[in-house]
This record gives sequence, structure tokens and C-alpha cells, in this order.
Amino acid sequence: MKLTIWKTTYRLLTEQKTPFSKLSIRAICDACAIHHTSFYYHFNDKFDLFNFGIQQLLADYERLSIQTKFTSPFSVSNTFFKNSDLQLLITAQTHDPLAPSLITRYAEKQLVTEAFLYLENKTISVPQQLLAQQLVRTIFTISDWSQTQAHISDTELDVLYQELTANLFI
Repeated sequence: MKLTIWKTTYRLLTEQKTPFSKLSIRAICDACAIHHTSFYYHFNDKFDLFNFGIQQLLADYERLSIQTKFTSPFSVSNTFFKNSDLQLLITAQTHDPLAPSLITRYAEKQLVTEAFLYLENKTISVPQQLLAQQLVRTIFTISDWSQTQAHISDTELDVLYQELTANLFI
């Protein structure tokens, strides 16, 4: 039932382009033909549902090699996200800043967790949690910066990331 609720909500967000910030539990329940108690049996609120959905959309990405994600983050992510259901959701919700910001927040949190695992066998002189956050912030900073530049390839962004993070390990 959880997946059915998510898939219906996904269609509301992508096909009908209902802004997430304006999407109500009632509209979700009506589209799913369920009572609101059924919704609340599975989810606390629409944010809980959205996080569940993002988790579903990122499941294959999360199974990719952590090593690869932190040595070539732009090549890996752009190959994965190109024409993905998550990209479709982001594109459909571009006029509603809430959904993309929630997706970014979720992705950042997951990447920090994975960065922590990536660093487990590395010798570092700073707290591991701090370095994990730094690696992820570097990815997001480069990504934001690249949006203001003329076309830069994923490979060039990966090289820039590698140069910026090379001295973080002993």
C-alpha cells in the first residue's frame, strides 16, 4: 500500500505538476481512493511520504559503489540521474522550491552517511564526521558553482573535486 500511495503521489507531482507545497493529504487520498486513516497508517504526513518516495527513487543509486561515488561523483551521479524518475520529479517541481530543497536535503544526508563509510579505512587527522561533511559540501559547492559556468564536463568536475579533496587524507 505504501508504494501505491507513493506512485499515485508521484503521478500527481510529475504528470499533473501539482506543486508539492500545495499538495494536500486529502488530494493524495482522493487520487488513491483511500480513506485518510489508511494514509496515516503508513505515513505521518506528506513529508514522511515524500522521504519514502525519494528513498525509492534513489535506491539504485544508493547501491552503487561508495568508492566510485567519492572518486568520480559527477560522472557517476549524472550518468545515474540522466533521464531518471528523480530527474523527472525535479523538473516537474522546479517552480515549487520546496520539493527540490527536500530532495537536496535528503541526498546530502545520505551522502554524508556514505562518506563516513568511505572514510572508515582512510588515515585522517581530523574527525571523520567533519571530513565526511566536508566531502559532501565540496560536491554540492562544485555543483552549484558549475551552474554559473559555461558547459563543464562531468570529467572536468570530477578532476576539480579530486584536486580540492586530495590533501584531506594523510
